[in-house]
Amino acid sequence: MRKAAMIVATCCGVGYFPFAPGTAGAAVGLIPAVLLARWPLLLAAATVALFLAGAAAGTAAEAALGRKDPPCVVVDEAVSAMITFAWVPLAPWTLAAGFVLNRILDIVKPFPADRLQALRGGWGIMMDDVVAGLYANLALRLAWALVSSQGAR
Repeated sequence: MRKAAMIVATCCGVGYFPFAPGTAGAAVGLIPAVLLARWPLLLAAATVALFLAGAAAGTAAEAALGRKDPPCVVVDEAVSAMITFAWVPLAPWTLAAGFVLNRILDIVKPFPADRLQALRGGWGIMMDDVVAGLYANLALRLAWALVSSQGAR
């Protein structure tokens, strides 16, 4: 069970990437976001499923490694990226902007992400990144609306 939890928590080992493992984890989240973009309900279901699995795996990883929110746990970043691109029209600029926004918001942790990170176990690991993904998604939607309205003129 511990091995399976670590596989999920580290996104099949991506969390052991030696440089910026969180960014690597977010890149993993781009894969289902792009592949499932045409089926937004399927993307939503996959995101919820990975969120729940990530919360359980994060709790197990913290226990196994003896520390809160270990850097190798990157399933939260993958879920956050999936949330960032849910129901957002994908274009090269939205993928680039969304990825950068997501990483910035995950690092800055705007309210309430900063408070949610204090939740116990995998919930704290996952919830701050959910907020980052939601904020990035809203910013992308706003940017898309602004760009679309400029093109209509």
